[in-house]
Amino acid sequence: MGKQKKNSNNTIYLNRPIQNEDEDWIGISTYVDKLDAAVDADARIVAVTSDFGTGKSSLISLYKKRVEHPLCACFGFGKKVLSINMWGTYAQQEEIPADKQGDWGHEKEVMPTELHKAFIYQLVSRINPHDRRKSHYISRRLSKDFGIWAVNGKNAMWSFLAMCSLVGFFLSGLLYKFQKYIQAFWQLKNETFFMLTIVVFIVSLACFVLAVTDSEIIFSSTKSEGKRTLDENILIDLFKQEVLNHRGRQHYIVVIEDLDRIDDKQSVLQFLRELRKYYLTDGGRHKITFVVCIKPEVMLVDGREEQIPEYKKIFDYVINLQKINIENYDTILKGLLSEKKDWLASLDLQAEIETPGMDWMMHGRNIDIREIKSRLNESLTLYESLLNRFPGRAGDEVITFEKCAVATYLRREYENDFYLLEDNTLDVLVSQYGMRGMEVMEEENQPEQWEQFSERFKYEIEKLIKSKLVDANYRLYFYNYPANSILFSLAEMRVYNSIVYQEAPKNSEEYEEYLERASEKVIQDAYKKVGSLGVRIPSFILDYDKLFVLLCENAKDKIYEMIASLHFDEQNEARACETIEKCIRPRKGDYDRDGLIYEISNQLNENVEDKNILWTIRKRMCQTIPDKVRLYRCLFVGDNPFWSKEEVEAIDNISDVFAVTNLDALDQDDESPESIHRRIIKQKDWKPEYIEFYQQVIARQGIEQWFEALAQACQCFGCIPEQMVAVYKQQIASGKLGIADYVSCMEQVKELGKTQLLLLRDYLCVNGLSERLCQLLYENGFYLEYVCNYLLQEDAKIDYEDQNVYGTIQWNAEWIQAHANTVFMRIRKEVLCEPELLEKYIFLYEAPYAMPDKDELALVDDMADALKLLQNRILTEVQAKYVSEYFNAKYRNPAIAYDIMQFIVGQTAEIAHEMFYQLHLEKVAYKKMRRDRRKAMNRKLYEIFEMEDNAEEKVQFLHFTETPIEYIEKNLWQDLNQNENLRKLYVEYVNCLHQIPGYTLTNIVKLNTVYIYSNVIISRLWNNRYYKLYVVSKTMREKQFTMERDKLELLWKVYVEIFHTRDGWSQTKIYMRENQEFLHRLVEQKEYEFLDEEDIAMYADAKQTVALMDYVTSYDNATQVAYFRKIKGFEGKDAAHHFCEIARDNKAIGRDDAVYKNVSGTLVNPGYEGWLTRIWKGKK
Repeated sequence: MGKQKKNSNNTIYLNRPIQNEDEDWIGISTYVDKLDAAVDADARIVAVTSDFGTGKSSLISLYKKRVEHPLCACFGFGKKVLSINMWGTYAQQEEIPADKQGDWGHEKEVMPTELHKAFIYQLVSRINPHDRRKSHYISRRLSKDFGIWAVNGKNAMWSFLAMCSLVGFFLSGLLYKFQKYIQAFWQLKNETFFMLTIVVFIVSLACFVLAVTDSEIIFSSTKSEGKRTLDENILIDLFKQEVLNHRGRQHYIVVIEDLDRIDDKQSVLQFLRELRKYYLTDGGRHKITFVVCIKPEVMLVDGREEQIPEYKKIFDYVINLQKINIENYDTILKGLLSEKKDWLASLDLQAEIETPGMDWMMHGRNIDIREIKSRLNESLTLYESLLNRFPGRAGDEVITFEKCAVATYLRREYENDFYLLEDNTLDVLVSQYGMRGMEVMEEENQPEQWEQFSERFKYEIEKLIKSKLVDANYRLYFYNYPANSILFSLAEMRVYNSIVYQEAPKNSEEYEEYLERASEKVIQDAYKKVGSLGVRIPSFILDYDKLFVLLCENAKDKIYEMIASLHFDEQNEARACETIEKCIRPRKGDYDRDGLIYEISNQLNENVEDKNILWTIRKRMCQTIPDKVRLYRCLFVGDNPFWSKEEVEAIDNISDVFAVTNLDALDQDDESPESIHRRIIKQKDWKPEYIEFYQQVIARQGIEQWFEALAQACQCFGCIPEQMVAVYKQQIASGKLGIADYVSCMEQVKELGKTQLLLLRDYLCVNGLSERLCQLLYENGFYLEYVCNYLLQEDAKIDYEDQNVYGTIQWNAEWIQAHANTVFMRIRKEVLCEPELLEKYIFLYEAPYAMPDKDELALVDDMADALKLLQNRILTEVQAKYVSEYFNAKYRNPAIAYDIMQFIVGQTAEIAHEMFYQLHLEKVAYKKMRRDRRKAMNRKLYEIFEMEDNAEEKVQFLHFTETPIEYIEKNLWQDLNQNENLRKLYVEYVNCLHQIPGYTLTNIVKLNTVYIYSNVIISRLWNNRYYKLYVVSKTMREKQFTMERDKLELLWKVYVEIFHTRDGWSQTKIYMRENQEFLHRLVEQKEYEFLDEEDIAMYADAKQTVALMDYVTSYDNATQVAYFRKIKGFEGKDAAHHFCEIARDNKAIGRDDAVYKNVSGTLVNPGYEGWLTRIWKGKK
């Protein structure tokens, strides 16, 4: 960025107060209002208290702008603000004479003379800003030493008069001396000339007298210099004369600033006391108000408890400016940046506080507005200077505004520490923290002057270096660099010095960072310098890729010389290995690496005599450069050692291993063959050298150690070579391996033929081979092995129609059952799933083999096939149960049901009985069999179950079959009446019948209990005129009594008989009593007549009539009371009235509580209700 000319006012921030209210970012205007109000209210002394940098000067500046008017100032009236700065005034204290001590209560007061002198001098100078003589006069008046002679006037008139007097005296002298010439030239008479001379002299004398009366003559001798003292009277007179009585009439606002910066705080307080005492006097042409800008009292006197508060005595009004909060500085900074946004834009900076580095303007302890402006000035000036001096580096990470801000922050916040900071100290810090990334500095690495710094400064420096805000380019910001000079960075300097001066880096990570930052030219220059000096290349160069590659490009012979100088013995073995490894390891960069490795290996083979040391070096080489093993083949041949385990594992390419392998050197106990094996199994195909390798290793170390490795190799290559099959056969024959071991290997191999399968046949292996192996067995004619192994697979599906399979199973069934029973049972189940196979494989279910079990039987869908499997089998109880369940599994038609019954009756009586009653006849269509078959089967079962004298068996059979059989039911009622449970079971049976034979109806009629029968039976009872059974059974079935009007003529007497029956049919009678129609008919026909006391109570449920109640009154009182306690209501008003009469006449009824409670509310008429109540209460 080139230099640009710009208005200097726009590129700096002046440390001056706020000039107008537009710049008021901290709210000073409010305090200006208060100050103006206080002055207008005639406050004589006003204090503006706050700490430094909080806006006192800005407040006065804004106040002055507000109250001063140029026009008023020109004519000498209005308000005028006079600023007095007391900073730097030396407070020389003089003891006040005893007679002039004040009344402030102090034992001894001192008069801060110098403060008063400075105050009056500045005040008079501000009042007379253009009168230098007045300032000179005041200075002399206040001086202890006036000089030899001094005359001073008060104003310009005095100067005019003095001049006129001097000129007059001079002219008088000239007139007197040159009298003759003047008279001759002007032709004047003596009298005229004398008068002229007298006039000039008198006028001069008059001017002199006037000048003297308006002036002060100050005189002192040499003896009195420095001895004159000033007392308060002199100061007061001078103040009145030069201030209060100055020309014009104005209101002076005298602002006293920076008084609190004076070190002697007691003198400051004394001056404030005397300010009111000496200067606030009445009289004079001008009004005066003092505004004192000062710290709060507690800060001024350092908070000492013994100090008596004096501000409230001195000041009429106090304005306290609050300290600016650190967060509020954001607003101030933002306003400052907006003022110079054009300048900032020219520096490619945003006028925002978010711009990197701006936060450092407000960072630290001693922050105020002036400090922010100063930091902005310094930071921006430094940044602009760097951009102008190094235009090509603008915008890179070397020159940034944030780093300029950090440098400014350190310089101003830690000024003492900063100027103690030397370049070498900062260099050490940047190296240790910036390059090494250390968290804590080691004590031994601390710079010499480290302890001189403050803890805060040390902490700040460390933090900034760690955050890269102070880095290797710190000199740009901390020192002045000439324009356009080469910036040789710290990294480049470190690299150059390390090579030239043989300085090995102490920290490799730090040095790597230096190398990354250093250019190749710097390193090349360093190598050239070393060459010109004739010194050796330092060994640390081998540790760094960049240095090593550049060395190989320029001086490879130096590396060979370095290796040749090594000592290959036990003491130097580690160093030699390390050096070789560094020379051959991969590097970042382009150079002839292969040639270097080849030459180094030849040197080693020729020069290293100790084979153990050579072996050690070779291991390191294999680990470092495994892909270059062919280049150092010379280290494996001849009498050199065989591969070590570590070497083999380091080489990725097996071809490289066998290319340099010397099998003649193989040791019987060597562990490296295992490593070679791991390399082999990573390849794709068998190779002759691999087969030979395994044959030799197995022959030397045994199959026990190499069995798994051999199987792993076969798996990886997908086949078992014939040579390996021969090895397996030999080992199985010797008993060292089993056939299962061979099968395990086969399962892992992809390619198998008859040669590999012959071993399975030879040993008749049944081991659950994989589907692939089973298929190979079949394809190669090993059918028995195929069947026995394939069916051990869960999802295997075999073709039983295949003649090879059928013949194998038929001829080897007993062997399969004995040696592979799981396979045998699976064959039986799978055959049952395919009905068309059953006829062919029926031999599997015949003796001597077991009959089908429950699961097998469930697989048979056709009942005919199931019965074939069960034929000639006598079942056990368990078998009978699951066979019966099979019969019940689904619907069996009458023909099949007959076959099932034939099978059942062919079993023993006990099994037949159990199986028959386990049948579900809704599925096994027993009842739908042809009549002749069913009759014959019933007769067989009658005989088998021995029902002749067993009523329970008969009823159970009838109930189970739901079929009427006369020879079973005949005269059965006699046994039924003796057994209630059997009787109920029989009722369940007859209710299921759709037709009721006569022998069945006979049993029903003769039962000693009436049950709820089906509608079929009820109809049969009606048809056969069993009316009483008909009514009772029908009522119980319908759970209500209904009069059948169409049958009333036949049934009425039956109804009445049942209703009047004392014992039996109780539930039927309850249903009858609930039928009001039936009860009304009974009452209407007076069926209650001739009933005794126990039976008449049934009529209480009917609506009471006059006749019925009269009939009831024929009984005794107890019967009547009990009856009327149960009645449910009356037929009408007459019946209700008649009851009241009965109650009236019979007190036993009328006054019975239970009767009253039962009848109350049923008497139809409210009058009857009242009548009954009165009767009940004993009234007529």
